Amino acid sequence: MLSLEENPHPLVFKAAEDGIPPDALNPSEARINTRTRVRSLTGMQKEVIVEYGPTGTIWRMASDEGAGLNGTDLAPFPLAFFNAGLLSSYMSEVQALAITKGLDAAGVHLSLKNSYAMHGSATAGTIQGASEPAELHLSPPGGADAAAWMEILRHAVIASPADAVMRMPLTSRFSLTCNGERIATNEVPECSDAAVGAGADLFDPLAPGGTFADNIIQKVVLDASDAPSQVAGSGLNPDQKRSFLVNGTCAITTDGLKDIRVRHAMRTATAYHFLSDTSARFGGNEIAPPGLALLVAGIGFCYMTQLGRFAKMAKQDLKSYAITQDMSFGAPGASGGTDAQATADAAVTHVHLEMDGDADPRLVTDMAARMCFLHSACAASLKTKVHLSGAEAAA
Repeated sequence: MLSLEENPHPLVFKAAEDGIPPDALNPSEARINTRTRVRSLTGMQKEVIVEYGPTGTIWRMASDEGAGLNGTDLAPFPLAFFNAGLLSSYMSEVQALAITKGLDAAGVHLSLKNSYAMHGSATAGTIQGASEPAELHLSPPGGADAAAWMEILRHAVIASPADAVMRMPLTSRFSLTCNGERIATNEVPECSDAAVGAGADLFDPLAPGGTFADNIIQKVVLDASDAPSQVAGSGLNPDQKRSFLVNGTCAITTDGLKDIRVRHAMRTATAYHFLSDTSARFGGNEIAPPGLALLVAGIGFCYMTQLGRFAKMAKQDLKSYAITQDMSFGAPGASGGTDAQATADAAVTHVHLEMDGDADPRLVTDMAARMCFLHSACAASLKTKVHLSGAEAAA
């Protein structure tokens, strides 16, 4: 099986435009349609192809896990993509709203805290992943009007389509294909549409193409001497009782990109640095992935991690696994010019498993959905808390 160590390409790159069939997504002027294909590599390593509908741009990205899941930490963990996607989306709206008020957002810094938990037993069927409301802090430029920036922050959250996946209760739907045959789902709601293939043959031919920034994703070593705070393999114990934080920060570079750094609170030695750009549809150059491309990659990566994780916990004979995930969003309220609350539709996830023996594909699919922190975030109604200079409010 392939590994990231054998991959000759960067951890993320824009792919040549002829790499994906042109009819893969339904074009829409009113919606932002995305298709996310994820394949498993060795261990907990994964790759994703994100098709960003508004511009037809294709991004290929890689993810890994840390010591707790016996990962190699060579690429960002799934929740880092989600945190970075949220920050990028919020910052786009902050920038657009600041312009309307005649303010300069160049010196603005955002910080975001996402809280997660997992409790219960995989073998007893009680295990559950959970997500808490995000906390977003804006640090305005010196001498700024605090009231004006608090108003901008509140409106930015409402205008963000990335935030809508948490704010709106969304019930994900699934199709399940095992060993090439579609079968009915059990606990998870079933998608009535035809299953979409895993697209395994699309990955390897994809090569870098077009213009994109250097070093879009970089691993940052904070303290090389610091021992990992996670016990190797502890996240694969069938009985879980843990909670943790993912913290991210975002600033604007001199060339207008979002400079994002994300850190897992249980991994003290490293962080991940992301660059993100505004979509070309909404005035950016798209030389780095837009926020929604990072966000949907994170959701797909997280569900894939739970498929592999539960199979290991419950000793299910899972040979290979892949998903194709479709998500659609309304245009952003500020940068998209709608002046409305942004919306999101529930994910439709097409699961493809190869299993042997007495393995139960329905059980694996169901339990992965229960364990997935980000499907939990989508299903809940989580109102982001906003902070500015000691002030606090629910958006």
